[in-house]
Amino acid sequence: MNKLKNIRYARQALITINFIAILFYAAIYLYATKAIILQNKGDTLLEQISMIPNDPQVIFVKSVILYGLLIGVIYWRSQLLPKQKKLDKYLIALEIGLAIWIFRTLQAAYNGLFLLVFADIFFSTKDLYSLKTKSYWIMPIIVCFSLIALSSYDLIKLLIKSPDINAYLFIYPLFIQNILLFIKNLLYVANMVIFTLSLITYIIYSTNEKRNIEEELRMVAQTNTELKCYIAVTEKIAEDRERKRIAREIHDTLGHALTGISAGIDAVKVLLQINPNKQMNN
Repeated sequence: MNKLKNIRYARQALITINFIAILFYAAIYLYATKAIILQNKGDTLLEQISMIPNDPQVIFVKSVILYGLLIGVIYWRSQLLPKQKKLDKYLIALEIGLAIWIFRTLQAAYNGLFLLVFADIFFSTKDLYSLKTKSYWIMPIIVCFSLIALSSYDLIKLLIKSPDINAYLFIYPLFIQNILLFIKNLLYVANMVIFTLSLITYIIYSTNEKRNIEEELRMVAQTNTELKCYIAVTEKIAEDRERKRIAREIHDTLGHALTGISAGIDAVKVLLQINPNKQMNN
């Protein structure tokens, strides 16, 4: 039970860290762009990113709203899953779609959301060992892994044009740039560490649960065997008691009757010995 609580806490931590990360990246776009405009250094920014960036205010508002929708879907799945499993695969697809949408809104700057979606899909899995019957969650996990692998900037820039968020930092002094880069890396590492630890904890929890279930089934089977043996012994004892009862009844009834007959025969023999002629005349 404590491990299950740890998994819940890890899930909450992932949600919190990703929310902070989204605010951080959106805020960099917003405030760095404002500073660049105030200092009339828009040409310098365009030279570094070689494309027209999206409106930073739209990025900020849109990413926060989409993340709120994503968290709503995650909690909806956790409440709905035990009741209506048919909708689960559609909600999983919606989660992945929202994560991709947020990733595109942030101009491919942050891919930690895919870890959150991966963890949510994995944590909602009740049986890790029935892969054939759980194909509907295996494919989303593969998709999430693929998105994580492809969403690094070096690969994404080959597929779609996205400005590097580091290009916005030139407007700040070197000391501030280093702090922002440190926070950026810290958020990514913290997200990865919590994701890894929660994944390991859940695998250990699921393995222990399976082992406990197998142990309980073994104990139930052993108890069932012992009950069968007890029933067989009880039936044997009841059978012996019934035999003794029948023997006792036979002894009490037939035994007394045979004793009476035997006594009568003995009496007849005595009478014949005393007066045999009388018996013959009669």
